[in-house]
Amino acid sequence: MSGKNEVEEFQRRLDGLRALYGPAHDDVVACATQLAELTGEQGDIRSACRLYRELGDALREHVGPFDVRTLDAYEGVARWIARS
Repeated sequence: MSGKNEVEEFQRRLDGLRALYGPAHDDVVACATQLAELTGEQGDIRSACRLYRELGDALREHVGPFDVRTLDAYEGVARWIARS
């Protein structure tokens, strides 16, 4: 599977999981994290940061700002910014 197709597949999977479970379900968080990582690894650092920020914002709203998943998402933003 090509990189672009893989990203598109993860996005479709993420959209489906969000529709079923909402934004804070563990499967949704795992898929969103994989999508952000894959996006960054393919060289789109700006989009990786955006995806992690969106995940962090959604988690902050649903599980609070100090939940480990929220903090991990924002750490992902910082990590990708540091790589740029």
